[in-house]
Amino acid sequence: MRVLLNDTAIDEPLNWENLRLRKVRDPSWGGIVENTGGQVEEDGLLFRDPLAVEMIRSAWETKQHQAELYLRVESDGYTWQSSLDWDTLQVRDEGVSIGLTDRSARKVLTAAQTVSEWEATDTYTLAGVPLGGNITATVPADKAVVSGHSPSHAVPVKGSKEGIGEYLDGSLPFWRNDTGYAMTIRLEMLLVVAVVIRAEVPYSVFVRIYDASDQVVDTQLVGTYTEGQADWLYSADLSIERDYGVGVWVSCQSEVYTFTYSAEGGISLLEVPDETSEVASIRLDRLLARWAAANGLGVQGSGLLEGYYLTSGALLRGADRPMKVELDRLLADLRKLLNLKTGHHDSVMQLKKGVTRGGLYIEQVEKIALDPLVMMHSSVVYGFRAWKSETVRGSQEPNGRLTYATRFETKGELDLSLDYLVGGTYLIEKLRRMRGGQTGQAQDADYDDTLFLLSDLDLMAVQQDSWKNDLYYNYPLRLVSADGRARADTLTASVPNYQPYTANIEVSLPLSEYSAIGDTVQCQYNGATYHIEVDEATHSIQDGTTVITGKILS
Repeated sequence: MRVLLNDTAIDEPLNWENLRLRKVRDPSWGGIVENTGGQVEEDGLLFRDPLAVEMIRSAWETKQHQAELYLRVESDGYTWQSSLDWDTLQVRDEGVSIGLTDRSARKVLTAAQTVSEWEATDTYTLAGVPLGGNITATVPADKAVVSGHSPSHAVPVKGSKEGIGEYLDGSLPFWRNDTGYAMTIRLEMLLVVAVVIRAEVPYSVFVRIYDASDQVVDTQLVGTYTEGQADWLYSADLSIERDYGVGVWVSCQSEVYTFTYSAEGGISLLEVPDETSEVASIRLDRLLARWAAANGLGVQGSGLLEGYYLTSGALLRGADRPMKVELDRLLADLRKLLNLKTGHHDSVMQLKKGVTRGGLYIEQVEKIALDPLVMMHSSVVYGFRAWKSETVRGSQEPNGRLTYATRFETKGELDLSLDYLVGGTYLIEKLRRMRGGQTGQAQDADYDDTLFLLSDLDLMAVQQDSWKNDLYYNYPLRLVSADGRARADTLTASVPNYQPYTANIEVSLPLSEYSAIGDTVQCQYNGATYHIEVDEATHSIQDGTTVITGKILS
């Protein structure tokens, strides 16, 4: 084994036996992160070789933190290197003490935790969804008879109060659009009425649209009728501005009339959303590729994000502004949603999904210890933390937050709900309807900087399906709390990804074989074959002792 600073051979530093290389599965991103800087269990490496001391001091004194000085180890035809960590430099009588750092890993993490702005270069076709339920209105029995001389009147309907908009009982208009945005409603009417008129004169029925001051701005004729029983039949889609209202008006001539309304039939109002809108967005695989390029990084596996788009509240409401993205939090949410495993090594981001067998084959394992698999919980939470839309249908949100109980009682909760991205269908629709509204593009509005995830897929189903085999031993899951609409009260899984054990392997490996450890390794021990998904691996450069911990694949 040769030890070098850059390309210059030096004597081995003190504390060499305390240097450990480490690979670990990132708890937020889910992928393997290799720390080529290693970890020194004591106070750094102590360089006493005069040549090494001179090189280190000279580099610091001339370039400070810009100095690029690498510790290199050549062993068995393989070269490992790490940057000196200038923040830990200590010059002492006995030599120079300094730690090591992985500059590429630090570069990735710093870039990921920095908020960056991105222009929306794609469009996503967003289908409109109704935000409210039907309003139904009928004539109550105590108001079924209207009579008098020239009794022009508003049809005395009484309606439900669960639908979208505001129902105004006993007044004209009988319904008002109080949603804050223009909308289209489908008004359907079938009223059965018996009319007695002293003379043979007609009367007319109109649907009227009223402005915010209750002034008539539009009138549509339902029909003109004479004495006898009549069916007032009408159906049309009406564009109603915010704060405008709708009513049904009966216009009589100067004569004595008696109107008797039947209990049959009534009036219904149903929201008709726009069919589609083109929303400015950016496809997630393209965002990651551009982010990596902008930070001098490579990326592998970004195709796993095809079909998912990112937009903001500002873009949803039509304001042309760049999105502010913190990739660290974005990748953490994608881990929760897709069970995505994002790692990095040598300035390359690596995205993977699912479990794979293979990897480094390890011979002559010294010992294996088995511990219980830790992926067992008392409850599992799916969905999104932010989803409420304050709309009539909001309680039926398909991308809400669902809590399921497992068959274990004392193992704690696994919260997979996304806390950075929002997928609320009705909140997205509410913001979309603000396009062209009174909030100008230069003004701020609620949710402007909030990031929304768009996809043609059922996001809740995608999440539950992505995790069910990893969480097999927790199933069946029983719904105990639903913020929004649950697709199923009970969830089942049939195939486990892992055995109910975690393996701890101890083996002596050359540096070149340790460097080849990736997501999985395989080995044989006491006649049994093990395929292990690596969670952590440590390696001593001095004696090759390597400890690998991971989940045993089924």
